[in-house]
Amino acid sequence: MTEWELFAALCRIVGGRDERAFTACADARCLPTLLQLTDRLDLLPALASRALQLVTAIELPPAQRERLQQALLENTGRNMQVIAQARKLALLLNSRGIAPLFIKGTAQLLDPDRAEHTGFRKQLDIDLVIAEPELTVAARALLDDGYQFYHADGQRPIPELDQALHLGRYHHHLPPLGKPGYACMVELHRHHLPRRFQR
Repeated sequence: MTEWELFAALCRIVGGRDERAFTACADARCLPTLLQLTDRLDLLPALASRALQLVTAIELPPAQRERLQQALLENTGRNMQVIAQARKLALLLNSRGIAPLFIKGTAQLLDPDRAEHTGFRKQLDIDLVIAEPELTVAARALLDDGYQFYHADGQRPIPELDQALHLGRYHHHLPPLGKPGYACMVELHRHHLPRRFQR
C-alpha cells in the first residue's frame, strides 16, 4: 500500500465508517507501517480505540497489540485528568458567580453518554466560553488559583492580566492559561467561533 492509501485507510478506520479497512491493512501486512504513520500524526489513541474493537477477527502480533493498548491507556488516563481539571475549573468559576460553557473536545469528554470513548481523542486544551462582561473576573479567578497566561507557543509567560487582555482583544479567546501539574492549557473564549464566523 502507498502512504496515501494507508492515510485513506487510517481516515476510514478512525472515522468508524469502514471496518474492512483495518482488516485490509492487516491482510496486506501493512500494520507496522500504519502504526508508524498514525504515531507520526499523533492519532495512535484514536486508532487504538477503533482497532481494539475490531481485533477479535484479526490476530495482532503481541508487540502491536501492546503498543495500541498502551497508547489508549495513556490517553485515557490523560483525558481523565482533563475531566478532573475541567470540573475544578467549573467549581472555581461557579464560586465567582460565573457559569462557563465548555465547548469542543472538553464538552465531549464531559458528556456521560460518551464515557466509553474517553481515550479516543487526544485533548490538547480546555475551551470554555465566558460571557464578555465576566471575562476579566474569570481570568483573575484563574490567576488567583495559580494559572499563568502564556504566549501562543505555550513557553513564554505573559506577566500581567492587562497585557493578556490586550493581546486577546482581536481574537475569539484570550491567550492560553497553564498551571503546573495540570495536563492541559485553558482557553477562555469570549465567543465560540473565530471572529470571521461570528456573524
